Amino acid sequence: MEPLRAAVREFLTQGGFEPRCDAWLSGHDPAFSRRLAARGWIGITWPRRYGGQERSYLERHAVVEELLAAGAPVAAHWIADRQTGPLLLRYGTEPQRERFLPAIARGECYFGIGMSEPDSGSDLASIRTTATPVEGGWRLRGTKLWTSHAHRSHYVIALVRTSPAGERKHEGLSQLIVDLRGEGVRVRPIRVLSGEEHFAEVVFEDAFVPRQMLVGREGDGWQQVTSELAYERSGPERFLSTFPLLVETVRELGPEPGRAGARALGELAARLCALRALSVDVARRLQAGVIPAVEAALVKDVGTRFERDVIEIARSQVDPEAAGERFRHRYREAVTAAPGFTLRGGSSEILRGIVARELRAAAEGGRAGSPAGPLSAAGGGSEVLDLLLETAHRVFGRETSDPWDEVRRAGLDALAAGQPGVGLPEIVTVVRVSAYHGTEIPFAERVMLEPLGPGAGPEQLRRRAALMRSAQMVGALERVRELTVGYAAERRQFGQPLNRFQAVQQQLAELAGEVALAAAAVEVAAADPTPLRVAAARVVAGRAAGRASAIAHQVHGAIGFTHEHPLHRFTTRLWRWRDEHGTEAAWAESLGTLLARAGADRVWEALTE
Repeated sequence: MEPLRAAVREFLTQGGFEPRCDAWLSGHDPAFSRRLAARGWIGITWPRRYGGQERSYLERHAVVEELLAAGAPVAAHWIADRQTGPLLLRYGTEPQRERFLPAIARGECYFGIGMSEPDSGSDLASIRTTATPVEGGWRLRGTKLWTSHAHRSHYVIALVRTSPAGERKHEGLSQLIVDLRGEGVRVRPIRVLSGEEHFAEVVFEDAFVPRQMLVGREGDGWQQVTSELAYERSGPERFLSTFPLLVETVRELGPEPGRAGARALGELAARLCALRALSVDVARRLQAGVIPAVEAALVKDVGTRFERDVIEIARSQVDPEAAGERFRHRYREAVTAAPGFTLRGGSSEILRGIVARELRAAAEGGRAGSPAGPLSAAGGGSEVLDLLLETAHRVFGRETSDPWDEVRRAGLDALAAGQPGVGLPEIVTVVRVSAYHGTEIPFAERVMLEPLGPGAGPEQLRRRAALMRSAQMVGALERVRELTVGYAAERRQFGQPLNRFQAVQQQLAELAGEVALAAAAVEVAAADPTPLRVAAARVVAGRAAGRASAIAHQVHGAIGFTHEHPLHRFTTRLWRWRDEHGTEAAWAESLGTLLARAGADRVWEALTE
């Protein structure tokens, strides 16, 4: 993976473009796309017979991250590479694959997304574009809106109604490949706040589409679109659109940004580390052939909120009018693009609804919680880890008069001293489980006191303690999520469960996002406990402890702040733990100082090393 990253970075040093925010949507440069294609970096996961390189989704993720972090102009091929190719590989016909995929991989064929329509908004199933059967194909009538770069693309994959809806309005929908230069197709560019034209309206006026341009089976359009959205929602573009502004903010603040500036930078860097881990987990699932619709929705929701926060923190720390030219350009680009962040690819409210439905289904199916459960960032572990999880849940979940005896008998007390096949990730997982069960024994403290080896000093001990506290917070947060999701499913108000109310669903989804971010950050730090990653885990876990506890108590109402309900056993510990071994503010300051001293031109390298 690292040689591939190095190759992309070397390619990007050749320049030929000005870095910009939101470049994956606004940076349309066909010549740059063809240069990328010549290196084999478009369609990188596709079979070689279609022009691909047969590399993994994780390798594609690395390439995309590098391009976005550099603000490279990738918009021309973006949709075709991200969505069209995987869609055709999964549902297309062989003639469709042979015709379109090699041209996309060469950087010569561009596609748009024909989903949204006037008046439909987030209610995608309410589309009104119709495809009437005629000899040899269909005649299309209707309008598609917000189709990025339709005026510069060759084709659009349009979601249309090929038959009347049945009992559910999602029925009767199909996807068709439409030639945007064909007769009966009219494209009108739409100017956005920046003054640029990357949106477009596409009007079909009895446009003919040959039958061989049907993607998948007729009537399966909704299922296909749902799988396609997983590719659209989960990638690095959902949290790196404003990264070039973050780089310029570091440049403006300089190597000594002051406490407030360092703290602000550290908070952003910590969240970015966690978001990267969540997005990588989705890439792993895609590699395994899974369509992670819920996880993708979670990444987009928390990611686009982060992108907006980058703008606000940049503005709070740097005076745009007094800043350098590069900062002013990136700031204007980010501000004018920001209104679309939480809308494109599904509004935040819709995404949280998707997450909330999964939480509700988990509660009703008796699988609402426990580490490595639904909406956890755990990406699967070894046989050793699976055995430790089973043992830890059995030991810490059992009420006994002598819990330490149970721990010793299971061999868990010797974990930190070192056992074959057991490393820091396994130790952290057991600490996490102990906190999930609310154990009264100081298991994490025992781990903190174990020797770190020769040469370990106070700073290494402090990092070990911070990581263990972060792991404890994640375990307690997962239990808080479980209790809150379960309570919202059981508690009835106004004749229905709390989790049927949209306002409650939004809060549950936000709680799930905070827990997932914290879990992801801790897992990354446990796998590679560098100062940066441990600091990030501590910042994100502390932030999640505050926000998730507030949401949990709000949903529980009065019963939540009494001893009548078990919630207090976990939230009171969360409040205590976030103030021990350094607050998240202190850790954020140290993390921000590290980035500032690395310098603006090495921010991305510092975050990814």
